Amino acid sequence: MTTRALLLTAVLCSLGCDSAATQEPVPSEPPAARQSPSGDEAAPEASPPMTDRKPDRMTDRKPQTHISGATDAVLSGDDTDDALEVLLDGLTDADQTGLRIDAPFVVDAGATALPVVGAFVRVPEAGEAFENEVAVIATQGDAITVQPALRSPKMKGGKKRPASDVIRGSNFAFDALARLSSVDFAVPTRLWVGYGPYLSNGVTVRVGGEAPLAPGGSTSVSLEGPSSAPTEPGGTVTLSGTAPASTQVHIVALGGPDAFVSAVEADGAGSFSVNLLGDNPLPKAPGTWHVYAFCGEHVAGPVSIELTPGSKPW
Repeated sequence: MTTRALLLTAVLCSLGCDSAATQEPVPSEPPAARQSPSGDEAAPEASPPMTDRKPDRMTDRKPQTHISGATDAVLSGDDTDDALEVLLDGLTDADQTGLRIDAPFVVDAGATALPVVGAFVRVPEAGEAFENEVAVIATQGDAITVQPALRSPKMKGGKKRPASDVIRGSNFAFDALARLSSVDFAVPTRLWVGYGPYLSNGVTVRVGGEAPLAPGGSTSVSLEGPSSAPTEPGGTVTLSGTAPASTQVHIVALGGPDAFVSAVEADGAGSFSVNLLGDNPLPKAPGTWHVYAFCGEHVAGPVSIELTPGSKPW
């Protein structure tokens, strides 16, 4: 894995991964997101590519595109420094910060690695520990897997950096096959990288077969909730949203070394809700949590909630 930190005067991506439906644009100030139908910001998704392949007219899907100058061959090569340089060359918009990733859309069956490269551009906050808290999120239909993207099994705490008023960019790389060992990548798999209020574009990858297309159609998901609330046993903090009718939605909360994940069903009208403080794996401790709703290839959020101590301790 290669990790570098740079002082950037001209930053963030004009990285091209085409969008469809709730697909993401280039990321903006944290979180890198767009407005969802509910008025909350919906996390960005990847954009489509120019290839000889025609869009699937039945599903309104288009081919994905890599960042400028990248190819599956470059991203699958032995020298990940080349791919990281390509990613950093795409950091051209001085007005934006965020997370961006790229990966080969397909690697040969039997491949031993599926590299993901990324760039994170931000004004660092006090106590930031990016390597310790950044997560990789993978979805396949109704299934989701969330794992540390960079933290080693023995890492007890990442290096906490001081605050800065200077925009900094870091690049990183990891092997999705190693990080997500329980995932069957023979099935098209949508990948994101998330760190607190920052969520990357999504990239759909697979091992073997044809390169998967970008998400398409009119499918969308939304999420809303309060910006602050007390946390105590028996309390109620409602997160609600919309998704395709009768589908499973995964609520993912980021804000510490480990992600919190809980599943909820959208009803026949496409509505869902969950009590953050209810009987579920979502966070209950005081602090600031950044909550996303994943539904298949689509995502909304974050809703950033500051939980404050209530009158009764947990």
